Amino acid sequence: MIKRPALSKKVVVNLDGVDGNAYALMAYAKSWCKDLGIDFAPILKDMQASDYRHLVLVLEKTFGAYVDFTTKQKSLLNIDETEIEIEAHMANAGYK
Repeated sequence: MIKRPALSKKVVVNLDGVDGNAYALMAYAKSWCKDLGIDFAPILKDMQASDYRHLVLVLEKTFGAYVDFTTKQKSLLNIDETEIEIEAHMANAGYK
């Protein structure tokens, strides 16, 4: 079966570098959504719902299977699946 090309290997994004600013990350997310055939609008809305940490949590939840995010920022290290799910639930419930 012929398939549309997807991300064939994991991309690495350094959150501490120039690619780690919020605007660059949102641009990456838009491109990845296009590559994967995902609707970008709800993801963008979720990324913009809170602060930078929440934006990174949304990216990890959505694209973690395709992208490795690296950082030295302690507040972003060791984020587990439970925390991602809690953040998503709180954002959907209107908490920031």
